[in-house]
Amino acid sequence: MFSFSDDTKKKYEQKAAIEKQKYEQRVAEYKKSGGGGSPAKGKAPAKAAAAPSKKSPKKPAAKKPVKAKSSDEDDDDDDEDED
Repeated sequence: MFSFSDDTKKKYEQKAAIEKQKYEQRVAEYKKSGGGGSPAKGKAPAKAAAAPSKKSPKKPAAKKPVKAKSSDEDDDDDDEDED
């Protein structure tokens, strides 16, 4: 099995600790701004004050009927070969 030297291991442990601190700060900011799961006790959710929109649901576009081709139209290119 491969093992790192103590200096190399310490270097990566320090980088990991710095990244962990950055991550924890970002998570705290995210939660503070209203992101994440359920709100803290006693606090109302940030989006509760906004009134729900009353848009009507979109109706699907009407489909145009497809015109059936006659057998004469399908064979137009074959007529040239028979000459």
